Amino acid sequence: MRATNVLVFTKSAPDRIIDYLSNIDNVLPILPYTTGRSRDRVRLEFRRFKVFRFVDNYEIESIKRDQTLLLLFKGSRSNIKFIFRPIESAIKVTVEYDGPRGWVVGRYLSEIANALVYEADKAVYSAKVRAVKTTTDLSSNLAKISWVSKLLMKSIMIKNENRVISKGGLLDYIESLISEEKVFNKYPGLYISGDGINSKMRLLFLNGELKGIYVVIGDKEYFGNEEVLREVGGLMRIRVYGIIRPELILQS
Repeated sequence: MRATNVLVFTKSAPDRIIDYLSNIDNVLPILPYTTGRSRDRVRLEFRRFKVFRFVDNYEIESIKRDQTLLLLFKGSRSNIKFIFRPIESAIKVTVEYDGPRGWVVGRYLSEIANALVYEADKAVYSAKVRAVKTTTDLSSNLAKISWVSKLLMKSIMIKNENRVISKGGLLDYIESLISEEKVFNKYPGLYISGDGINSKMRLLFLNGELKGIYVVIGDKEYFGNEEVLREVGGLMRIRVYGIIRPELILQS
């Protein structure tokens, strides 16, 4: 059967959608025409005119090179290829079918391509919106002793030191700390606290992104303000904690 091309415009960054679809566990729940699923195979059924039908059981293989994704459906009677490529604010999907009854299956392939991109776009966009909302919420939570106590119970201390931080030098210190310790290779979450004479700060990183900022300078509190970190300085007790399961923090 001749290859079919589909162009789907997206709200989210196309490369993020392709990353999402590269995980087969994300693909299976959003795959149309599924009539059965076992541990490593999915059963697809296609009908035409309510009389003719084609059924096959497929093993799905995901192959990602650079920003191009190949989803290969290997069946006992047929094979289907979906090739996803980013194009500015859209994704181009090339679909190829090799098997019997192409006249039954073919009309559904574009629909499957559209559905996969649409559902992945919706999931990625929703995650982005939740992440934006989470930042302010977690900044406020960092001011609560009870919430921080629960966080520490689910964390491992990996650094505890006294350090003189020059005014405006805190961000450089944190950047060097993260790169030298390679903490994100070991822990998906990171909590950093600093206590000084006239200032203190609490920072929360989840999956490599800064999700919470709480700073006190004198008698003033600041929430979610990255710029105020430049005002923190002096002799500080710095403590760094690794968080193994960040999802538990979000449920607290």
